[in-house]
Amino acid sequence: MKLFRSNGKLMITGEYLVLAGASALAMPVKYGQTLRVIQREAENRDLSILWETHEKDMEKLRVTFSGHDLHPAEQTAEKRAYPAKSASRKGNNKNNANGHTSGDDTREKAGSINFVRNILLAAKRIRPEFLQGNGQWHAVSNIEFDMAWGLGSSSSLISNIALWAEIDPYDLFFAVSEGSGYDIACARSNKPLLYTFRGRNEKPGVQTVYFNPSFRDHLVFVYSGKKQDSAKSVKKFQKKKISPDDVEAISSLSEAMAAMTDLRDFMAAMTEHEEITAGCIGMEPVQSVHYPDFPGAIKSLGAWGGDFLLAASPLKGNRIIDYFRRKGAKVIIPFEEMCIQNHP
Repeated sequence: MKLFRSNGKLMITGEYLVLAGASALAMPVKYGQTLRVIQREAENRDLSILWETHEKDMEKLRVTFSGHDLHPAEQTAEKRAYPAKSASRKGNNKNNANGHTSGDDTREKAGSINFVRNILLAAKRIRPEFLQGNGQWHAVSNIEFDMAWGLGSSSSLISNIALWAEIDPYDLFFAVSEGSGYDIACARSNKPLLYTFRGRNEKPGVQTVYFNPSFRDHLVFVYSGKKQDSAKSVKKFQKKKISPDDVEAISSLSEAMAAMTDLRDFMAAMTEHEEITAGCIGMEPVQSVHYPDFPGAIKSLGAWGGDFLLAASPLKGNRIIDYFRRKGAKVIIPFEEMCIQNHP
């Protein structure tokens, strides 16, 4: 048996503009995904993989892939099947970033299954020795968080399959995704990092940093209650013209925020970051739209309009949590409970 694990992720700064070359401050989170693989040799039988996807130990998807083209058969899945969120995929997989297709459950299941199949096929193309010969495999992928949260169910799976195939995770990621790849960096890191996307044909810049601020008791992550389609957000952003000055400003903020020791400076930087990003993408910051009375600063993390928000306030964590509960938020996670602790 082989067991692999990769971390989930959050992008603290640099959303959207990371694709234009801005440095992003990113955090690996305590929630992740495991992949358990067992090989059973079988003579005179074609390649076969029994694949299961679990969400918090509950089965969401079961499918058998057969032959070296990994033809799927005998498929079952619940309505909210894997994956909850990912960047766009290449090939014939037309499902959206949630692994869901419009229409009935059958199309939805097929989209989820094709996503896994496309990653496995891409891994085989990168390393032809992977999954060669006859044999039976049983692979169980277990996501440790609610897939709707957008913490990297797709990227942590890609990372785990890359570990299984013994290939570079960025090569696999860029073979199936149009994202920046920062989530792959988080999947393989136990420290916060500054990530710089240098194009699909070059290795990214990854610099680990110390980010465990003294004011962490004043930081909470709030789930918006809405899943965001990363693929559509990426495609929409790619059509925009971004000023090099904005890219430089976001990079400077990312580096500065990683080193800040004063809460008010951090909140001011959050607000400045929101204003720059709003001007680039033509959307209103979430705080001005939904939380104008919040006594602090709120920043979108990742694609705007969904996923997690970062809230910072002179108020202590419990009082921040009370504020968002009154606003109807169901999932509110303090900084220390979300992020892998970073020590100098």
